[in-house]
Amino acid sequence: MSEKKAAPFSHPRWKDIPKPEVIGHCEVSEEEKNDPEFLAFIEREMERRKKLEQRN
Repeated sequence: MSEKKAAPFSHPRWKDIPKPEVIGHCEVSEEEKNDPEFLAFIEREMERRKKLEQRN
Protein backbone atom coordinates (compact mmCIF):
# COMPACT_ATOMS: atom_id res chain seq x y z
CA MET A 1 0.00 0.00 0.00
CA SER A 2 2.50 2.55 -1.09
CA GLU A 3 0.15 5.10 -2.63
CA LYS A 4 1.69 8.48 -3.22
CA LYS A 5 -0.54 11.35 -2.31
CA ALA A 6 -0.28 14.31 -4.65
CA ALA A 7 0.36 17.73 -3.23
CA PRO A 8 -2.73 19.94 -3.05
CA PHE A 9 -3.33 22.03 -6.18
CA SER A 10 -0.60 20.20 -8.11
CA HIS A 11 -2.77 19.38 -11.11
CA PRO A 12 -2.07 21.57 -14.20
CA ARG A 13 -5.63 22.91 -14.23
CA TRP A 14 -4.81 24.88 -11.07
CA LYS A 15 -1.88 26.58 -12.80
CA ASP A 16 -3.68 27.62 -15.99
CA ILE A 17 -4.15 31.35 -16.29
CA PRO A 18 -7.80 32.13 -17.03
CA LYS A 19 -8.30 34.00 -20.29
CA PRO A 20 -11.18 36.44 -20.70
CA GLU A 21 -13.62 35.72 -23.49
CA VAL A 22 -15.87 38.31 -25.09
CA ILE A 23 -19.33 36.86 -25.42
CA GLY A 24 -21.14 39.63 -27.22
CA HIS A 25 -22.19 43.23 -27.37
CA CYS A 26 -25.47 44.75 -26.14
CA GLU A 27 -26.84 48.10 -27.18
CA VAL A 28 -28.05 50.47 -24.47
CA SER A 29 -31.83 50.87 -24.49
CA GLU A 30 -33.62 54.22 -24.25
CA GLU A 31 -34.82 53.28 -20.77
CA GLU A 32 -31.24 52.68 -19.61
CA LYS A 33 -30.05 55.94 -21.17
CA ASN A 34 -32.55 57.84 -18.98
CA ASP A 35 -31.80 55.93 -15.76
CA PRO A 36 -29.78 58.15 -13.36
CA GLU A 37 -28.17 55.15 -11.61
CA PHE A 38 -27.01 53.73 -14.93
CA LEU A 39 -25.63 57.08 -16.05
CA ALA A 40 -23.76 57.45 -12.74
CA PHE A 41 -22.30 53.98 -13.22
CA ILE A 42 -21.13 54.84 -16.74
CA GLU A 43 -19.54 58.06 -15.48
CA ARG A 44 -17.67 56.22 -12.68
CA GLU A 45 -16.51 53.59 -15.16
CA MET A 46 -15.16 56.21 -17.55
CA GLU A 47 -13.25 57.91 -14.70
CA ARG A 48 -11.80 54.55 -13.64
CA ARG A 49 -10.64 53.82 -17.19
CA LYS A 50 -9.00 57.26 -17.48
CA LYS A 51 -7.07 56.64 -14.25
CA LEU A 52 -5.91 53.25 -15.51
CA GLU A 53 -4.75 54.76 -18.81
CA GLN A 54 -2.83 57.48 -16.97
CA ARG A 55 -0.95 54.85 -14.95
CA ASN A 56 0.27 53.13 -18.11
